[in-house]
Amino acid sequence: MIRLLVFSFVSLAFTQFAYSYAQFPYAPDEDTTSGSFCSKLDPHFKGYYYKEQIPRCHRKVSSGHKTRIYEYYGVRKHCRDQYTIDHFVPLSIGGSNHTDNLWPEHKSVKRTRMNLEFELYQKVREGSMTQEEAVEIIYFEKLNPPVGDIT
Repeated sequence: MIRLLVFSFVSLAFTQFAYSYAQFPYAPDEDTTSGSFCSKLDPHFKGYYYKEQIPRCHRKVSSGHKTRIYEYYGVRKHCRDQYTIDHFVPLSIGGSNHTDNLWPEHKSVKRTRMNLEFELYQKVREGSMTQEEAVEIIYFEKLNPPVGDIT
């Protein structure tokens, strides 16, 4: 009887863990978070960078804006410390702070591509990769996370 109760409890706990773990967004919602770029007209514009003269915005996402992103994606308040608000197209390669460029990225998903954004930024900065090429890689990697590698 005790063994059955322990098994039932463990089974229930695992089911609840697996259910809640599977509920977080692994990738941006393409309909809402399609990515957007900084422009000279953007209020956060801070200049042109790199050989390509890519418009670059400074980081400016208010806590209210972050809350709206979490709410849209259904991330509950008690879980938000497990997330970061990610710029789909990174600011370092020309992304904006607009809502269509932000999504809640679970920290375990972010760990699967730990240095990707920095490496792409370095290549764009040194001119060995274009912004277009870097963005293509970002789109592929963020829309196709290696779900089996997430822990």
